[in-house]
Amino acid sequence: MSVVSTVVFLSQSLRVMANRMHSKAIRAIEKRIKQVEAEQVKCEVHRSNLMVNCHNKHYAANAEITSDYNAALKKLQDKFHARMDKESASFNENKRTIALTSQAASNELKRELAMLGSELDHLTK
Repeated sequence: MSVVSTVVFLSQSLRVMANRMHSKAIRAIEKRIKQVEAEQVKCEVHRSNLMVNCHNKHYAANAEITSDYNAALKKLQDKFHARMDKESASFNENKRTIALTSQAASNELKRELAMLGSELDHLTK
């Protein structure tokens, strides 16, 4: 073999080897792209599940807080209505007491006025 033949053979061998390495690199990159795309899909599914769970927990917590708020508000309203009813009953009782004692005092004074008027009439006749 001559030097030229050897150089040509070596050149062709290197070219074939370079083409094989190039093809291998392309296949490896394409394989990795498919793996990354699969991981991306898994990641998005996981993110979606986490977001759905987050929203569900939020809405459940809001519902529970609203329920607690309504229960506490009802309890507070009942407490104040009871106080208002008690105050109203006390007011009505005080009103009755004042009316009765005032009426009794007024009747006593009217009776005394009548007696004094009668006495005055008796003395002036």
